[in-house]
Amino acid sequence: MTLEAEPGPDAAPASRGLILLTAQRDGDLAGEWLDALLDADIDAELHIEDAARFNLTSSAYPVGVPFVYALFVPRAYRDRAADVLIDHGWDGRGAPRSSTMRTSGRHLRNVLLVAALSLALVAVLILVRGA
Repeated sequence: MTLEAEPGPDAAPASRGLILLTAQRDGDLAGEWLDALLDADIDAELHIEDAARFNLTSSAYPVGVPFVYALFVPRAYRDRAADVLIDHGWDGRGAPRSSTMRTSGRHLRNVLLVAALSLALVAVLILVRGA
């Protein structure tokens, strides 16, 4: 007979029944949201994570932060935690599903600018080569 050990405090959040609620670049805001959840008697944890894991960087325009503040809550309290954060100004963005499905206007503008400049450079090279 083998006994399974309970995951320790250093175990990954998922192995302890926690799910990612949101990942934010702003540490102060993430800290305020953590405090709001704890004040509402919702266990929550704030972890510093690699930003690339959360698709918050772009290969077309690689400007971003190297890390994000990931806010984890127990699966059973996900909806209640979301309600608390919405009351504190959260618009639902920052979770992996929403951040991968939505592209910000600023990001899209930057990608289009890089594409336009690339086309302009190609046009100038064609003109110079043809002359």
